[in-house]
This record gives sequence, structure tokens and C-alpha cells, in this order.
Amino acid sequence: MRIRRWFPIAVLLTLACSGKPIAVSVVPEPAKALTCSTTQFTATVTGTSDTAVEWSSSPGSIDAQGKYRSPPVTPSPASAKVTAASHADPTMSASADVTLATAFPGAAAAVTGTGGFNNVAGATGVYPHATASSGNRLYAAWAENPPGLAQVRLKIGRSDDGGATWKAPVVAIQADLPGGAGAGWLECPAIAVDASSADVVYAVAHISTDNSLYTSTASLDSGATLAFAVSTDGGATFSTKVLHVGTGDICPDVASPSANTVVVASPGWSSCTGGQRDVFVWSDANRGAAFAGGATAANEYFAAGYTSSLDHLAGAGCGPSHVSIESNGGTDLSGQASEAPRLTVDNAGGLCVSYIGDPDSASGSTVPRAHVQCSTDAGKTFSAGTSFGGALALSSAIAPLGPNGAGALIWASTDSSNTFYINTTTDRWQTPVNSFQRIPTYVPLAGASGPPINPTALYDSSGVLWLAYRTGDGLRIVVDKSCDGGAAWSGPALVNGPEPSPVELRWPSLAPTSSAAPRVTAWAAGQISSYALAP
Repeated sequence: MRIRRWFPIAVLLTLACSGKPIAVSVVPEPAKALTCSTTQFTATVTGTSDTAVEWSSSPGSIDAQGKYRSPPVTPSPASAKVTAASHADPTMSASADVTLATAFPGAAAAVTGTGGFNNVAGATGVYPHATASSGNRLYAAWAENPPGLAQVRLKIGRSDDGGATWKAPVVAIQADLPGGAGAGWLECPAIAVDASSADVVYAVAHISTDNSLYTSTASLDSGATLAFAVSTDGGATFSTKVLHVGTGDICPDVASPSANTVVVASPGWSSCTGGQRDVFVWSDANRGAAFAGGATAANEYFAAGYTSSLDHLAGAGCGPSHVSIESNGGTDLSGQASEAPRLTVDNAGGLCVSYIGDPDSASGSTVPRAHVQCSTDAGKTFSAGTSFGGALALSSAIAPLGPNGAGALIWASTDSSNTFYINTTTDRWQTPVNSFQRIPTYVPLAGASGPPINPTALYDSSGVLWLAYRTGDGLRIVVDKSCDGGAAWSGPALVNGPEPSPVELRWPSLAPTSSAAPRVTAWAAGQISSYALAP
């Protein structure tokens, strides 16, 4: 009896093509992938009409369509393998080697026109928002204090390709110093792009002394000036207004929580006199037009649009435990309360301000604490806020907001732990969260001379939390990220070259672009440079 043997059509076709052995190839190969990101792989099968493949990967995961998801933490060794095996003949396969990293810092892209910036020894400050972006439109702001000239400037540079190349800068704020060359300086630039238009740019800066924008009178205790500038033509031209003249104003910040709306926050008086106001806030829903007017009161000038002051004083007044914001003049090296309030917004119009404030009498602490207060009306009113830090000495608080109410408060410890800590929220700080955990930080091979400093952070569009900071030796910029809201960290990546001799960088600033990773901008001697972080 003849026995008929039935074969699947695919096998018959394969046998018919037996003259052409099955071969598999995979692209891209080799590949680079950021941790906790997706990379699309494609397999090509020849020698058979059955071109299907079975995908596998380690570490990480991959779906049936070849979309690879890398692990959240950089493994050791920092590599993975993605394999496609022929469905027709599983013994035939091809693999791609994948290099994994938290970030892949590219070559430095010099920001045009930044030579000689900030070249006055007294011009100090921190600059977490010295860059801002909308899509691939990226702006950078910096102080220019020319030696020997009695004039100071805030300059703005623009990039239309995500920071790869930069246009010639323009002057956003300019002031003459009646006291002559070296009488004062401009410092602490911050910049924001309007929530609805990449052509509308807001900038703020502090001028340390009397100047041509607003010369102090006998009724004012200081000529220190908080200046505001706005452009509606993509940074080609700016108009300037004065928000405040008087004591304080070191390192302001600016944000745009909704269309045509701008909010400015600045440290207030740095002493326990008068109204005991620690943080000033201005808000306007017409691109800063309301800031044109103002009045002088209580030895200070306030522009219109002033909305609120935020206070965290020990007890009912100024006791021995009171520590003022900016008690060390804007630097974060002393372990005292320091630096300006920092504004952050989310894509739902939420606005929060974070700052290092005075001791909280309820906690019994005598050291500064980090505070977060949020607003749902563009800075006109703020929540009572939540304070963090316990008995740790704090510095450099920043609280980026993410999607769906996510948020993180990151702050530096200036005690013996020499590290950063993080608190997180899932409802924009409506529910108090007092627990915190340590963020592992990079330690240079030669050892650090102090704690890591100058943290800046943001959430990207996929909810990944990015962090950049300067190492304790003052030489290196490091980036890291968390894919799970701060519970685990991918691992530090050096921006400015490997050990042991990187190019010195300081004052990092992060800005999102259309790339898979944000852009980091940092300052070197006489030059500001921008670095891509995606492969």
C-alpha cells in the first residue's frame, strides 16, 4: 500500500529552494540603545518564502515585531544581544550586538558668541534653567560682564536643530553701571519658552547694583534690580522691564504654565526685617505686559503683576534658628540655605516652586529644609506646601513635574553623606510625602573634594526622570536617569570625557528636544557648550 506523506506548504517551498540555503540578517548591527528605551530591529530572511522569525534578547525584552526594550539599569558589561531565528529553520539565525548606556554624550557643540561670558569674579549663581526648548527650538541665556566696561548684558542664543548649531546671539537685557567698570555685574540668567509658541521667549536676570534700568533713590535701600525681558519674534528682539528694585533678587527663575502666561519667582529679603518675605512671585496672562507699571513701597520698587510672597519662618518671627534664603550670596557650597526658588511646570498647566527655606518650627529642626508649593492659577496663589529633609543639611532643591501628576523633589545634602536625595509624588504634591531615598552619585577616580552640586532635572515625554549635576571636584558633568520614578537609577554617565582628565565643565542645564534624550548644556572657561545625549 502506498503511503502518502503530506508536508506543510512552507516546508515544500523550502525544499523547492534547497539550492539556496536559508540565511538571516538583522539591522541595525551593531546598535546603541539608551536604557529603558525602545529600538526597532528588522530581520531579513532569504532562501525561503517563509520570512518569519522568532525574536529573543538578553538582557531586555523584544516583541514579535522586533521592537526591543532595553533594561532600566545599565548592566555590566554594558551590552545586550538581539537574535532573530528563522521560523522555517530555527537553526539559522543572526544576532545584533547592542551597546547600552544611560546616555551617549556627543561632541561639544559650542554656543555661538559665548566667549568671555560671566567673567567677573563676583558673578555667582546657579543656572538650572539657563536653557529652554520647544521641539527642536532651543534657547540659551548667559551673562556677559565685559572687563573694563561699565555695561552688563544678558545674551540669548538660538538653535533650530536641537542644539547642534547656534545662531549669533542677541542682547535681551542691557544696563549701564553709573559706578563705572567693576561696580557690579549681571548674573543668574533664566529663560522659558511660552507654552503655546516657540517664538515667545521670556528671560530674567539679576543686576547687583545701581544701573541705568532703575537707579535707586533715597527711598530705596539698594539698587539691586530684577530685570525681565520678552521676545515675540523668536528671540530676534527683546523688550525689557524691571520687576523689582531693592534687597534680594539673587537668582530668579521664570516659567510659562499656559498660553501667553509668564510667572517669575525670586528670593525676597535676605534678612528678618520688614515683611519677612522670603520668595517673591509675579504673574501675567498677557506675556508680561502687566509688568510695565509698578510702585515704590517699603523701601522697594515692585512692578505690577506681583502676586504673592512665600514664607517659612521659624515660629512667629526671627529667632536664633532663622536661616535666610541666599544667606551665602547664591552659592551652594556652605551648607546654609541657598539659591533661588526654582519653577517647574507640567503639560496640564500645573506650576510648582521649590526652594531651600528656613527651619520649620514644627519639626524641631535647626537646619534649612526643602519646600515645594504648587499653584493651579499661574502663581497667583500657592498651596501651603510640604517641607522635606529632616535633620539633614540641605541645598539646591529642584522639583520637576512629569505626566499624570508625577513629580520629584531632588536636593543636595551638605552633611557627611555628600549626595543627593529624592522625594516623589503621584498627585503633584497634594498628598504629603515625607519619605526620601538616596540617589547614587558618581565619585571621580581621584576622589571628590566636596559633595556633588548643581542638580538639574526634568521628565521627558515618556516619563523618564533625567538628572544632571557637577561632581564634587568641580570638573565633571554627570547625567543619570530613572525609569521608575526615582526608585532605581540607570547609572552615571560622564558628559565631558572619560577619566582621568576631562575638560572642566560646570552649571549644567537640561532641555528636552525631539530626540530620544534631552540636551545638556554646560559652561567651561570662556565657552558654553551643548551636548546631545541620544545615540
